Amino acid sequence: MLVSSISDQKRLARGEHWKRAQYWLRARDGAHNKAWKVLIVAGPSPAEEINCVRELMPNAHITAVDIERERAEAALDAGADEAMVGDLAELEQQPVGSYGAFKYIPPLPLRERKFDAVCLDLSGPANDQLKRVVQAYFTESVVAQGVLILTMSYGRDVMERIDAEWSKEKVRDRKGMLHDPLLQLDSMPEHIASRLWFVLRSHAAKLDSCIAYKGAQMPMISALLVKKSSRLPAASFLALQVGDFELAVTTENLSKVYACPAERIAEIRRKAAAAKAVHTRKIRNHEGTGEENGTANEAE
Repeated sequence: MLVSSISDQKRLARGEHWKRAQYWLRARDGAHNKAWKVLIVAGPSPAEEINCVRELMPNAHITAVDIERERAEAALDAGADEAMVGDLAELEQQPVGSYGAFKYIPPLPLRERKFDAVCLDLSGPANDQLKRVVQAYFTESVVAQGVLILTMSYGRDVMERIDAEWSKEKVRDRKGMLHDPLLQLDSMPEHIASRLWFVLRSHAAKLDSCIAYKGAQMPMISALLVKKSSRLPAASFLALQVGDFELAVTTENLSKVYACPAERIAEIRRKAAAAKAVHTRKIRNHEGTGEENGTANEAE
């Protein structure tokens, strides 16, 4: 039996980025819903991921992959169109040119496929392997103006190399660079920006949104990249707080406040705070009226 240990903050981060993916695909195709091809990791609770995708993209063709057969079969039971047993991170090398260079490509079952949206929910730390995985799927398997969602952990990995490369990059002379990828990371804390830079590098300019959240066991990052030829504005950054999930799922007319994840959650927080302030004033006014009436009665 599969056991889920997904935090509510992860649920919110997932929903926000799939909603953002829906926005980009709709804008690309000028259509409300199409049979977009989606690739996900089945994971321990595939029904939650698949239900989220189906809610936003009812016509999507969902391919679920996992190294455990039980999880792949659970994904089929949950409504995936196809499931495969395998490791998305088990890449292969392909020679490039005649100088001994090579690139990393997805494993054979996925090598010739193109997806409109890929979710690499691998939950590992920022390291060389994750860098190769992003390169392989964002370059080789995501169609033009498609999207890639990446999750990775932070807080327990060794940072010396990452910090050194980040510091070196920040002081490098960047004059004349038309699309400076570091601009996408301006809004983010250093410890998150440095990890994203280490993993994304040349793809950092394609970063649209980053959400920091508390996972089941450690802090996590969810990043959404858009494969566009034109420049994106600076990526938005959102650090989820306790209670954000409850606010999001109880707020009415979500579509009317939706812009991008950071703006949408900020608007939900603002409305919740305003409603709480109104409620508090009503209580105080009521208590004040009661005290005045009580004093008047005693005088009589």
